[in-house]
Amino acid sequence: MDDNLVLQPEVKPENTVETTQPEVKTFKQEEVESLIKGRLGRERQEFAKMLGLEKYDDVKDYAESAKTLKEQFQAKETELVQFKEKASALEKEVVKFKFQIKDEKFKEAMTLAELKKEGKEMDLDTALEEVLKEYPSMKMVSKVGADPNPTVTKEEPVYSKAYLQQFQHIPKFAKLLAEGKYTK
Repeated sequence: MDDNLVLQPEVKPENTVETTQPEVKTFKQEEVESLIKGRLGRERQEFAKMLGLEKYDDVKDYAESAKTLKEQFQAKETELVQFKEKASALEKEVVKFKFQIKDEKFKEAMTLAELKKEGKEMDLDTALEEVLKEYPSMKMVSKVGADPNPTVTKEEPVYSKAYLQQFQHIPKFAKLLAEGKYTK
C-alpha cells in the first residue's frame, strides 16, 4: 500500500444536534367536531350564567324580552316627547293669556324677552313685562273706555267653564272645575 495514505476516523461536526420529531397526533373529523361542540357548550353555559340565566336555552327568551322592552321604551320616549311638546304649547297659551299678548306678536315678544334675560338673572315674567312696557302695541286691545294700564291684583283669575274643560288635565284647572269656581 501507499505509505502516504492515512485513514482517519469519521468525525461529526460538533454543532449538529440530532433532533427527534415529536409524534404528531392526528384527529378524525368526528373527534374535532366533538371537541368544538363541547367547548362551545361550556362557553354558552358561562354566557348564560353571566346573564343570570340557568341555561343557554333561556338566552333566546331573554333576548326577546330585551327587544320588547326596548320597543316599549322607545314608544314611551316618543310619548314623552309628544307630552313635552303639548305642555310647551299649553304653557305658551297660558303666558299669552296671562300677559294678553296678540297672537301675531307672541313669537316676537318671547324672542325679545329671551334676549332681555340673556346674561341677567331674570325670570320670563319680568322680561315679558319689560318688553310689553317698551312695546305696548304687542298687547291685545282692551275694550273702549277701559283703563289702558289696569292695575294688577293678586286675586285669582276667573275662567269660563269651557276654558277650564279644555285644560282639565292640568291639576290647577281640574280643581277649579271640580269646585265650581268658574263663570257661566
